[in-house]
Amino acid sequence: KSRAFLDSMDNSLLLGRASQWKLDETSGISASDSWLTNTGALTNFADTSSGYGDAHDSGWMSTTNCISGTCLRFDGVDDYINCGNNSSLNFADKKMTISTWIKTEDIDGWQQLINKGWSSNGAHLLALYNSGATLQMRNSDGTLYSTTYSNIIIINYWYNIVGVYDDFDKTLKIYV
Repeated sequence: KSRAFLDSMDNSLLLGRASQWKLDETSGISASDSWLTNTGALTNFADTSSGYGDAHDSGWMSTTNCISGTCLRFDGVDDYINCGNNSSLNFADKKMTISTWIKTEDIDGWQQLINKGWSSNGAHLLALYNSGATLQMRNSDGTLYSTTYSNIIIINYWYNIVGVYDDFDKTLKIYV
């Protein structure tokens, strides 16, 4: 059901998409953007070869460990993908939909999934917080919007988390 929902959403958003990172590479130090605008640099991954194996077990994973194709394993300590600061990623005061697939081995406190400049206005953040998902957005004037999906996210299961900001009625929604 999640895959069907994602495919439906993907088709609906096709023309307005800013970027899409499928994470379907098998090795290397970057994550390609399907739209060729915002290639991401893998940061703090000690081993980016096929299969993981650094001190924190991070890097590219095989298809048997992923929902579809390959995927990345983050160590939960300091790994992230830096997608730069291209203006195409600035969503302040605009409609926005962000989506990610996750499988976590631990939910303890605050875990950022997607973060775009949280320290400034015009920022957005999708995160896990104590077994739930949260979406926050700070518009260009500094106004903060926040919502939380309170159902429990269970460790070692795959989830598709989708956050939506509607600029018409200034509401955030989160789907898990």
